Amino acid sequence: RFELKQDEALLVTFESLGARYWTIAACDAWTTSIDYDRHISCLNNAQAQVNRDGSYTDVISPTDPGIHNWLDTGGNQIGAVVARWESMTEEVKTQGDGSSSPAAERKPWDPENIVTNLILECRVINAADVAATVPPGQDRVSPQERAQMRAARAASHRVRMTGWL
Repeated sequence: RFELKQDEALLVTFESLGARYWTIAACDAWTTSIDYDRHISCLNNAQAQVNRDGSYTDVISPTDPGIHNWLDTGGNQIGAVVARWESMTEEVKTQGDGSSSPAAERKPWDPENIVTNLILECRVINAADVAATVPPGQDRVSPQERAQMRAARAASHRVRMTGWL
């Protein structure tokens, strides 16, 4: 869940673990999807830009921070984040030294272990600091480019839902 001021953003960096498919989505306070045909409120592994180290960093914010991996909350300042990974090919790496800590005792595919170790970073930052905070290599997006991205998403959604171009 998140609760953001208008000038804040939630920065989430995570591993893909070689998933054949993953998606992360911003939802409203009732975990209802934001209209993804009008907003870029979700991204998957085919749509997001990867960090140089193979991880992904997405920014969830009610205002556009001008980067590629932005999840639009539709203006909502309170909401939830839903994520899904399917067909992971890499083992989850446990943190720690292998001692008898609870994390070390869990099996690699234990759901709690996945959540604990898949998310590398999750923090609220000032929206003005997003461009300087995301890892190098993520494209900056102008308002005109964002409008083009939204139009392409709407067209893709229309084809998927109706079968018509």
